[in-house]
Amino acid sequence: MHTITTTILLPYAVEAVFDLITTAQHWPIWHPATLAVEGPVERPMQAGDHIIEYAQVGERQYDANWTVASVERNRSLLLSAKGGRVTISYAFEETTTGTRFTRTFVYDPTVFTASASNEEGLARLMQHHSELALKNLVIWLAQAKEGSD
Repeated sequence: MHTITTTILLPYAVEAVFDLITTAQHWPIWHPATLAVEGPVERPMQAGDHIIEYAQVGERQYDANWTVASVERNRSLLLSAKGGRVTISYAFEETTTGTRFTRTFVYDPTVFTASASNEEGLARLMQHHSELALKNLVIWLAQAKEGSD
């Protein structure tokens, strides 16, 4: 298993950050691998929800059938796919200036063998996606905030 953890500080209330990030219809806006999603995607996820994500990793497209394994409102969320061989966890921590958001992506490299020529290349690609996702998230949240003012 390979683990990628990325963290960012966001200058917004934890409730707003939690609701936006855990509403799967927004994933294609900020995560570079996500092409589309299906299921209960128009509200924050709840334990037991099933979300289908259509994603592209490298040159290969994948369908992930995510199950929301656990959720603690405004604190954490755990998603699991591929029989537990791929998980994503979100952690939200209120700070004096907003919210610390941590995303941890754990995957079995054999799930994505067609996406890179070797495990090292796959790890670099996944790290790039994870870092770009948080950069995109900052831009999108700032634009959403401007639109609501």
